Amino acid sequence: MPISTIFCSNLRRSAETARIIAAPHGLELCARQDLREIGLGEWEGLTFDQVQKIFPQAYEERGRDLVHFRPPGGESFLDCAFRVIPALYDMLHLTRGNILIVGHAGVNRILLSQIMGKSAENLFEIAQDYGCLNMILYHDFSFKLQVVNASV
Repeated sequence: MPISTIFCSNLRRSAETARIIAAPHGLELCARQDLREIGLGEWEGLTFDQVQKIFPQAYEERGRDLVHFRPPGGESFLDCAFRVIPALYDMLHLTRGNILIVGHAGVNRILLSQIMGKSAENLFEIAQDYGCLNMILYHDFSFKLQVVNASV
């Protein structure tokens, strides 16, 4: 499939993957800070087992309100959505043709839940394996989900 533009977050893991995909297409990357994965603040780099041991009360709070909970120094899924959803519309406005977004699981789930009309409370019901493919058609201000979590 021809690709006009490749967007990625400015985090290394997204940019490196995007670079591999861009090479055979002869495309430059458009790295964007607003496509970064949800900021976990003091939880960054920890496993959920470690978070549960070090921050037991906060971990429980997160379980009760996944959408609004902010880890210390981090952002909530709602904060992330307020950053990522406008970025999607900006990318669509700036680009003609097919775009590829090399995202992160949290960012992908936010975009997919928006497109599917699902509540953000159910983000983790949307499977997003490492390296998966989601295909979304956008035409006349509407979205149609073609593929979710496909193996490539």
